[in-house]
Amino acid sequence: MVDQSYCYGCGICRAVCKSNAIRLEERAKSPVAANLW
Repeated sequence: MVDQSYCYGCGICRAVCKSNAIRLEERAKSPVAANLW
């Protein structure tokens, strides 16, 4: 799991994840992340 307080949605983690286990979601859908950055 990626710590939402450090993530700003660049997608680098998704690009290098060989098992495609990471997906990006809109910040507005996450109450915790919506107010960060």
